Amino acid sequence: MSPRIKPVAILPTLCTLGNTFCGFLAISKIADALLHQNAEVFRQNIVFAAWMIVLAMVFDALDGKIARLTNQTTDFGAQLDSLTDLITFGVAPAFLVKVVADYTFTTNGIVYQDKLPLLLTSVYAICAALRLARFTLETEPDPKAHETFKGLPSPGAAGVIAGTALFLFEKDSPLASFDAATRLTLVKVFLGMPIALGLLMVSRVEYVHLVSRWFKGRKPFFHLLMIVGLVFVAATWHEVAFFVAFTSYAVAGPGLALAERMLGRKLFVPDEDEDEDDDEIDGKPAQSALIALGSNLGDREAHLRFAIEQLRGLPRTRVVAVSSFHETQPVGGPPQRPFLNAVVRVATGLGPEPLLARLADLEKARGRERTVRDGPRTLDLDLVLFGATICETPSLTLPHPRFRERAFVLAPAAEVAAEMVDPVSGKSIATLLAALRAPKAP
Repeated sequence: MSPRIKPVAILPTLCTLGNTFCGFLAISKIADALLHQNAEVFRQNIVFAAWMIVLAMVFDALDGKIARLTNQTTDFGAQLDSLTDLITFGVAPAFLVKVVADYTFTTNGIVYQDKLPLLLTSVYAICAALRLARFTLETEPDPKAHETFKGLPSPGAAGVIAGTALFLFEKDSPLASFDAATRLTLVKVFLGMPIALGLLMVSRVEYVHLVSRWFKGRKPFFHLLMIVGLVFVAATWHEVAFFVAFTSYAVAGPGLALAERMLGRKLFVPDEDEDEDDDEIDGKPAQSALIALGSNLGDREAHLRFAIEQLRGLPRTRVVAVSSFHETQPVGGPPQRPFLNAVVRVATGLGPEPLLARLADLEKARGRERTVRDGPRTLDLDLVLFGATICETPSLTLPHPRFRERAFVLAPAAEVAAEMVDPVSGKSIATLLAALRAPKAP
């Protein structure tokens, strides 16, 4: 007896199939453009294909959102979505660039190596496939996992190509009045885009999920007015708006990463869902805890960022806020290089001992060795506060016994939990820091 076909989620699947149809129609119109030597017919087909890629993005944004809202996320849906995205945001944009380059060079009588467009655009398609496979393997159904991406999302990369095509070929585009030599130069730049976009897709550069960022939860009324204004601008000047918007998004990822590296702190922290209770995880009571991070061996920043990413992945734990990085001089121990310190505030359903055990595992993963008291270390993770818990066991003392005298803990802690109260002294983090910094009486 053959196995029964499992039920599928109808509405999300229909949205994904709408994406598939748009991708196939885009490829068909690009192929139709090859059959016509008439410049106007070629232009119309390319513009139509670009719009199909843009429409596919709407379906792509809807299918996952609907699946998560209706609790209908399935492995089938994830696999179908990746296969569809490969067609629409991998193959179709690559094919569009190749056809535009071949047509432009041929009609202008330019002698070129015809395998070059094929090579450059195939790199884009391959990178899109790798990006989608990695995304499917690494991303969880949890909405929190969809607030940021590692690498430029394939719809964003396809949007750059579709937006550029509209910029080049729409009748009302400012480029329509440019001379042939200038337009030819722009097509050459267009041909180089797939390489840059492909590398961004397979990179680990962090990108914000704009749909979650702009439409999730409650927002100020001004936020609504801004969205309406942007929609109006996009509808009125779409020939330029899509090109500017998608290109800015692609460039924003590496630009933000560079700025964060120079400043030594995160510039973007995903918004917490305002409808979500900070005191609950998966509907169960959670505690607010502070974890102090420190490193003065090897690549200090890399060790801290590793810890932060791993904390985001702990079970029944949500990272609420991350402080900036502080360089401080070591306290006690042998002579050693300065530390890089930070504090992470989490809401967790784990108990203090299980959480401490997880922190010890992260230290070991970065090669922490406890051979010299107060000696140098690759990664030091201390559980400073755990709600109002006061305890003293052979392995754990809460609150941390020396945190009140340590500016390298209190200063970053004040950035993320200034109001949090030390249950022993009854004073807030902000008050403890002010007292520590106050001039001492002679």
